[in-house]
Amino acid sequence: MEPEAMIDRRKNSADSRLQELEAKIECLEAKLDRMASTTEGIFEIIGHARGFFTILGLVGNVLKWAAGIVVVIGGAIAVWNGKSG
Repeated sequence: MEPEAMIDRRKNSADSRLQELEAKIECLEAKLDRMASTTEGIFEIIGHARGFFTILGLVGNVLKWAAGIVVVIGGAIAVWNGKSG
């Protein structure tokens, strides 16, 4: 086989392999874009959940203090009326 023909064959093989790799890279980039958009959505949901649990914690603290105040007032009323223990 002539050297020029061998070089052409190797060049064609390399070009073919390069096209395959470029196709794989495009596929990976498309998948990466989809994953990035999914990840952004997940972070958005987590951010909203954080806000929800912060509010829920504040509501819990208010209810805890309100319950304590109701217990104290109820105890004071019971003592006042002579119905304690």
